Amino acid sequence: MKRIVAFLSIIIGIGVLAPMPPAALAATRLVQVSPKHINFGTQPVGTLTFAELAVTNASATSLLVLVDAVELPDDFNFGNLAGSTCIALEGQVLTPGESCIAVVAFQPSEFFAGRRQTATLLVTASDPSSGARLDSVTVKVTGRGN
Repeated sequence: MKRIVAFLSIIIGIGVLAPMPPAALAATRLVQVSPKHINFGTQPVGTLTFAELAVTNASATSLLVLVDAVELPDDFNFGNLAGSTCIALEGQVLTPGESCIAVVAFQPSEFFAGRRQTATLLVTASDPSSGARLDSVTVKVTGRGN
């Protein structure tokens, strides 16, 4: 009986049976993004505005990082824009602590004037060898034309 109690104490002590608190789960994020939401606010129709998204490998190992547009209305642009260091469509390997910048553009058109538009970017981190997805972060991008 003492062996079972000791065994369970060790297992609970290392967190196998005990649930992890939300703060501990957040601390295990492998890739960090900043900001988590890009808000272009209200821009005059035809005005071209840019914003940057910083992506950082927060893990202790190299990661294949890809920033991709999941939802991208016509008034938004994303990809290999001037200033982007994140490789669009293919992704790139980031070493521990290394970062890249993804540039997003917003140019409201007359057609969507007065309407709030939302785009969604997805940042994924995968194992460079196996391709297995290890982490992902969604970033909302919003803007309105007037």
